[in-house]
Amino acid sequence: MIVLHMGFSEQTFFLWGERSFTRNGLHNLRRMRRVSPDCVIDHIWDPGAAGLEGALSEIGFSLRGEPRLCRREVWLPTFAGKYPVPSSPLLGEIPRTHIKRPMEYGMCAWLVDALDVDIPDVLGFVSLLSGVEEMSQDGMLLAHGVMAGLDLCYLAECARFAMSLLERGRFLPDVRRTISSDYDAKYEPVWRPVLMGEDATRFARLARAMPDILRSYGPGRAPRPAQEVLDSMFGRMIDGAVRHSWAKKFRDSSVDSSNRKLACALVGRKSAGGDSQVVGKRAMGRLVNALNPHSLWARALGWLEETDGLSQSLESIFPDVRKWWDRFEWMAKAPFKVCLEVVEPEGEAQSPWRLEYMIHSL
Repeated sequence: MIVLHMGFSEQTFFLWGERSFTRNGLHNLRRMRRVSPDCVIDHIWDPGAAGLEGALSEIGFSLRGEPRLCRREVWLPTFAGKYPVPSSPLLGEIPRTHIKRPMEYGMCAWLVDALDVDIPDVLGFVSLLSGVEEMSQDGMLLAHGVMAGLDLCYLAECARFAMSLLERGRFLPDVRRTISSDYDAKYEPVWRPVLMGEDATRFARLARAMPDILRSYGPGRAPRPAQEVLDSMFGRMIDGAVRHSWAKKFRDSSVDSSNRKLACALVGRKSAGGDSQVVGKRAMGRLVNALNPHSLWARALGWLEETDGLSQSLESIFPDVRKWWDRFEWMAKAPFKVCLEVVEPEGEAQSPWRLEYMIHSL
């Protein structure tokens, strides 16, 4: 049996798994030693890339494009520093007779073979898991010998919520600022969800229900706050879905090739004498001014390519974008909501109209 998991680290979703094991197979692990909990070694129940692709084929799900194999670090509950605790008892049981002295459980780092997953494939798991009605405390049984772990089921529910926001247009553009370890600021154009009212309540419920394993993906031993992890994952889903939809719309366009060149080379340029030089290209039927940061920001919101070269230009408009976003964040955090209603007069046509308002506490 293989249990499929999905993690999120460094703005990337990835698929990994666990395979079943027997007690006889544990005899070969007696001499395995871990120097410290921070020492990263290969996961002993890892099915590998071939096992992941076989499990996806078994459930009838195929990733778009060529599979991108990678190695990911995951922090998992570990017994005696050498046995990662399986997520489901269906995978096997660790016999305590292999431990000469009693030891406690702890969190240790493991390396697993994983497949990077694009946002359309992440959203595709929603329809895959929607056909499964029964769910156990360990996950969902998708096919014979293939189970979806709790983290994968949870991310499918998050993707379902993100799709409902996209259908209702509850998202807006923004500029994200990240600070690296050497204190260099990086500015990126992103799409962000707008969470108000019932959407904000549902988001808070999802944060409270997050499986602990989703907080342990990535470097670092300390688990991250659930609200921070969910905000990052949710923003990546919304941003990736909008960009892929935009790219799909213009994929067959004859002017789309200029958009790719523009994404790689567009930076504000100056002539040798220091005078500004307007540089533009026809992309998707519009002229883009390379010296206008607002035009670059609006156009880069539809690029799938990296936008590192635009960081300096986006830095100049970052304060204005934050002021624009403050009004929406204030509305989302307000302790009440106001509903206005214009009441039409029933009598004479000259009678005044009446404006009624209702205040509802949140």
